[in-house]
Amino acid sequence: MEKKVKKVPTEVLFQLVGESLKENRNAIFTVTGNSMWPFIGHERDQVEVAPVKYSELKKGDIILFKTPKGVYILHRIMKLTEKGMITAGDGNTYIDGEFPRTSVLAKVSKIIRKGKTLHCESLPWSFIFTLWRIAFPIRPFLLKTILFFCRLRKKIKD
Repeated sequence: MEKKVKKVPTEVLFQLVGESLKENRNAIFTVTGNSMWPFIGHERDQVEVAPVKYSELKKGDIILFKTPKGVYILHRIMKLTEKGMITAGDGNTYIDGEFPRTSVLAKVSKIIRKGKTLHCESLPWSFIFTLWRIAFPIRPFLLKTILFFCRLRKKIKD
């Protein structure tokens, strides 16, 4: 049986996600955009977000937050500061900037890909995510290398 997919505007989606979080329930949605590639892929992966208190967040967590301009972003915390946090997408080679604590909506607890669940807090994934965050200065080289091998693998398959 084929799953029905319903696309909704961002504002509607995050209104529903927000309602679930306010009721202390997790929410799952399909990610759009490539800023978290290679770990989270555009329209390939889903994430499960869970309500979180700012005091529970740590460097390396993937969070859903809303910028002061009203844009919803799913990125990784690179650094916690007195005012809030500095974030970056895994597929980006630049820092987003600093955002206030009040902008945090939820924390990603799971990444769902092809029916398999990756638990973000598991030791192997925590280790990989830490290495990726630490490797930020050489990320442009790493991303180009990964993309090269992805394209090569695709050519071999075709």
